[in-house]
Amino acid sequence: MNRIYSLIFALILIFSVETNAQEISVNIQSRYGILTDYSIGGRGGSFGIDYLYTLKPKLQTIIGTEMSFVPWGMDLTANLGIKYTKETSPKWNWTLKAMTQQGVAAFRQKNLYVWGLSGTGGIEFNLNTKSTFSIYSGLCYSNCTAYSVYGQIYSYLNLPIEISYRIKIGR
Repeated sequence: MNRIYSLIFALILIFSVETNAQEISVNIQSRYGILTDYSIGGRGGSFGIDYLYTLKPKLQTIIGTEMSFVPWGMDLTANLGIKYTKETSPKWNWTLKAMTQQGVAAFRQKNLYVWGLSGTGGIEFNLNTKSTFSIYSGLCYSNCTAYSVYGQIYSYLNLPIEISYRIKIGR
C-alpha cells in the first residue's frame, strides 16, 4: 500500500512542475448511512486529498487518497475518477464526479482489501482565479467482503456530504 501512496505523491510532484492545468483539492466528508448488509443507518466520515488534471476545459481526471471511518473501522484508499463541470456563471458551476476506490481496511487482526464506487454532484463557487470552494452530495458504496469473517457489516451504502477547497497550482 505504501507503494501506491508513494506513486500518487510522485505523480502529483511531477505534474505540478511539468503542466499548466492542474489543481489540488482538500476534501472533508460526513457520511450518513443509508443501508448496510446488516441494518439501516450508520455514520462515518472521511478526509482526502485529490490531484485534478484537466483533459478538456470541462473534463478532469482525479487521482487521490482518502482516509474514511465506516461501520467496520477505518479505510485507507487510493482513488481514481473523473469530473465533469458545467459552467453556469463566472462565480459558480455545476459539477458531477464519478470515483473508484481501492485500498485496505485497517483492521487489528490483519489489513483487509476494500473497494468502493461513488457518484456525486455539486456546486462549485469560484472564490478567485486560483481557488474554489465546493459542496457535493451523492451516493457512495463501500465493500470489504473479507470482513464478513469478523463481523456482520461488510458493505455500506451511504450519502456523503462533502465540503472541498481546491487551489490551482499551475501557471
